[in-house]
Amino acid sequence: MKLRSPTGRRLGSAVLALMTALPSWGQVELPGPALPQAPTAAQPPAPDWTPDAQGCLLWRRPLPAAATVTWSGACVDGKAQGRGVAQWQLNGSVWSRYEGEMKAGRHDGQGTLISRFGVRYEGGFAEHRYEGQGRLSYPSGAAFAGRFAAGRLEGPCTYDGPEGQRYEGQCAAGRPEGQGAIRFANGDRYEGAVKGGGPAGPGRYVWASGETYEGEFVAGKPATGTWGPTQRLDHHRLYAPVGMVCTAMPRPQVPAVAWKGTAIYKLVAAVQDGRVVSVEVTALNAGVDPLATKAFVRSIETAVRSYACPGDHVFEQEFMFKTG
Repeated sequence: MKLRSPTGRRLGSAVLALMTALPSWGQVELPGPALPQAPTAAQPPAPDWTPDAQGCLLWRRPLPAAATVTWSGACVDGKAQGRGVAQWQLNGSVWSRYEGEMKAGRHDGQGTLISRFGVRYEGGFAEHRYEGQGRLSYPSGAAFAGRFAAGRLEGPCTYDGPEGQRYEGQCAAGRPEGQGAIRFANGDRYEGAVKGGGPAGPGRYVWASGETYEGEFVAGKPATGTWGPTQRLDHHRLYAPVGMVCTAMPRPQVPAVAWKGTAIYKLVAAVQDGRVVSVEVTALNAGVDPLATKAFVRSIETAVRSYACPGDHVFEQEFMFKTG
């Protein structure tokens, strides 16, 4: 899920894969009320349980039936019990590793679970699900923290993104939703209602440049509210592609740079009384030489100042430079 800023760009230039649902391996289905007994010669283990080499049962789901397990802890009444390490393997590769407390063969208590993809959860468990205070982190550097209920974040939570963005506020059904504050890597800030991964409802957005908007947000963008202090535009501001609002659009010149390749940028510009009063340029692809980026951005800013765009608008436009 992507969080988007009021200008339509990704918030803080992040993949706020920012904020995704919790991984399925942490949301484990519970068995029915009748629990199977420890296996005997006449009674093979039930399909949702897997014995280790000593015959001690561990709850397997949602892992594949072919997965095997080793358990380092105690076995009580035929099931894993107490502290220990459970490591699951499939086709010779480690599938997941759990180190912590077990109760009747399931994760129950404090523990750490690491998936084969490097996703790591540290915190409380109850009947094989995340429960209580915990932290869920990803190889990208993104991390959720807060209180889990039945495998999902509920209530106060935080999210730290891989590019430096941070969310503090309420979570519902495993994702940021409710009242919260977002600090973006580019210096922008937002406080207010959050839904569907972005501003929704009443809130206040402060750009790093000092411009502010306070009022209603719809689909992540300003709707009706008050702007200030540098742009005092009314609530009829239009967000649209540049071609819909500008009558003359000279192309930016391609500067002479040593770097070779393709660079793509997104421009968001505010127009008041037909004059461009502010611009913001964001890189859309990685790997561009910093000196080349500075030259490309200067070229875009120079060109956009000569645009003829009647009325009061906020427009968006993408530019591509190919060199070499």
